[in-house]
Amino acid sequence: MTLAEKGEQARQESAKFEQTQLQKAREAAKTTSDREQEILAKSQSNDWEAQQLEKARAQSDERLTRQQKYLQQAQEAATQTRKIPKDTSIEPVQSD
Repeated sequence: MTLAEKGEQARQESAKFEQTQLQKAREAAKTTSDREQEILAKSQSNDWEAQQLEKARAQSDERLTRQQKYLQQAQEAATQTRKIPKDTSIEPVQSD
């Protein structure tokens, strides 16, 4: 094998090695990208869960406030004096 042939063979092996390394780098980048997407998706689902929890808390607080308002109205109504006398006797209406 001549020196020129050895040089050509070395260039071919070098190019092949470079292609292999590039392929490995692409695969690693794809794996990293996939992992990032997976983490981002989990993060977004956690955001959704947090939003749902906040919404549930707000609804619960609103319901509690409404119940307290109704209870207060009922207590106020119970403390008011009655406007209808208790001993009213209703006389039947006679029709002619």
